[in-house]
Amino acid sequence: MLSLGTMAVPPSSSLPGATPETAKPVYDENGVDSSLVRYSLSLTPTQRLKAVENFMNAMASVRTASPLPAGSTK
Repeated sequence: MLSLGTMAVPPSSSLPGATPETAKPVYDENGVDSSLVRYSLSLTPTQRLKAVENFMNAMASVRTASPLPAGSTK
């Protein structure tokens, strides 16, 4: 499961209405994974906004993080 802050994105096999035939990601002609689009649309607007806020907070943390010292293995 992919985590976006405190909100997790389930693998496409656990999406509502997923069957063995649709468990694998389905890409359209533009390369967009439609299973993720369907998952996003299954969320309420408030849940989608919270996911975006969590992502923005995570990116702000990355930007302000101190770089690792040269030669660090972490």
